[in-house]
Amino acid sequence: MSEKSQISSVFKKVSFVVLMIAVIGGGIMFCNPIVKQLHGLENQRAEQDQEIRDLENEIQALKTKQQRFKNDPSFVEFLAREARQAQPGELVFVFNSGQ
Repeated sequence: MSEKSQISSVFKKVSFVVLMIAVIGGGIMFCNPIVKQLHGLENQRAEQDQEIRDLENEIQALKTKQQRFKNDPSFVEFLAREARQAQPGELVFVFNSGQ
């Protein structure tokens, strides 16, 4: 092999390596903002999923309370007395704590 063809062969290999590095580097630079956006969206989705779970728990608690209002007279009376309501004719004593 002549010296010229050896130089040409080395030049082709180096050119190929440089081109591959440029392509890979460009791909990384192009994908980096997309990856950051993807992570941000995943975090946002996780927060929204947690919010949905919290709201579902709140809805379940409200449904349970609604059922107790319908079926448990002692619960209704308990809540009424917490709100300082009394039945007609009852004598109510109110104690002020902290005075």
